Amino acid sequence: MAKKKTTKKQIIKKLPFKLDKKNIAFAKKIGIVILAGIAVFLAAKKFKSQFIVATVNRQVISRWSLNRSLMETYGTTTLDELVNKALLKDLAKENDVKITEEDIQGEIDELVVSLGGQEAFDQALEQYQLTIDDLKDRVSMSLTQEKLAETISDVDITGEQIKSYYDTNESLFTEQTFEEAESSIYDMLYQQELQNTFNTWFQAEKEQATVKLFI
Repeated sequence: MAKKKTTKKQIIKKLPFKLDKKNIAFAKKIGIVILAGIAVFLAAKKFKSQFIVATVNRQVISRWSLNRSLMETYGTTTLDELVNKALLKDLAKENDVKITEEDIQGEIDELVVSLGGQEAFDQALEQYQLTIDDLKDRVSMSLTQEKLAETISDVDITGEQIKSYYDTNESLFTEQTFEEAESSIYDMLYQQELQNTFNTWFQAEKEQATVKLFI
């Protein structure tokens, strides 16, 4: 004998409570809460490393704790570097100082040669945990500062300054006459004076700039 099919009305009659609109709405809310909880659990499991960086004997070290510690230790220094970098870009733009890819690659090529070849260069990047893009960014900033310094500075090294340095530091040139050392002394004094002039100018520009910190 065929079994009678249970109808929707018969199922409702067997329920221990009355299935009215309020109960249906409540059931829907419970279902949403349960689904949301499952979603959060799955997301937390999938993106665990975004919230937890380590555990020690079941003690959790959160990413927030790590970030806070890093901010307390390096935050001020790192932020100041970022501010200087942003200001340097602005000042370079104001003074029409531009660095090309060719400029950057030329510096990197010289660095490869000075280190003794590509293999030594790659090892140096690995040692200092730098990618080639990291290096390019640093070279770009260095060249920008150098060109900007030359643009805003009017450094003049006299022969008297060179001779005075040679005489004062004669022990450093035991194997060189003054004429042989003159060019290298000039380059060194020029770079020192250029850097000092730039630092003074940049600090003055920084004090006049609108810098807002939110930490």
